[in-house]
Amino acid sequence: MRRILVVFAALALVAAACGGGDDDGTGDAGGQSTQTSAGVADAGENGVSDDGAGDGSTDGGTDQSGGSGDGAPPDDDAAEIIGNPDLDLDALPDWVADELDMIDDMISIGECEAVGLRATAPENWVCRVFDEPVGGMDGFTMFTDSATTDLTISIATPTPIGAPCELMQACDEVEPIALSDKFPDTTLLDFMGAITIHGTHVSVDDAELVITKMSALTTDELELVQTVLDSVEPG
Repeated sequence: MRRILVVFAALALVAAACGGGDDDGTGDAGGQSTQTSAGVADAGENGVSDDGAGDGSTDGGTDQSGGSGDGAPPDDDAAEIIGNPDLDLDALPDWVADELDMIDDMISIGECEAVGLRATAPENWVCRVFDEPVGGMDGFTMFTDSATTDLTISIATPTPIGAPCELMQACDEVEPIALSDKFPDTTLLDFMGAITIHGTHVSVDDAELVITKMSALTTDELELVQTVLDSVEPG
């Protein structure tokens, strides 16, 4: 279990360090306000900005649609799984490079399907998926080119550390947000400008939803999230 968590820590570290971010389309963290029980309201509220970014898809982005499957070195697999084709393991700390070098043994790019559910990815979005459950953990994370947006949508078994707000010791700051009937009782946490949305599936108790972005979601990104969640079906 510890090794799994270390791998995800490495994934998060490299995604943050190597992702270029979207300078003009990821929302303004300063333009956020607290989500209320009224659910999704006007842009500029609920951790959603109204600065008009695109729909989260990439134009002419890297093709990440199938894993290596051709005997490519593990380094290439790591770049694809991270979502950064320019990833250079030699430029990373040794412990990060070592962890990323072995992620193809347990994680790959594949169908957005796990924990008894499947989802439809938008164009140019892909999923990193456990090849098989490891230590009781199963799930997938949907993402696109990290240079375009750092928005991720994960559906997985609950982690041993609990809900994200518990890790941040900020559960008293969460507010409800209405996204999809398939994920009721979903909450939003704005933690120092970073957005985390958490919830569970309406019928699959061990299917936990976690959506993350380091700044406010744009109106188009929020609509994309809602479309993805509405696409979730038993699988």
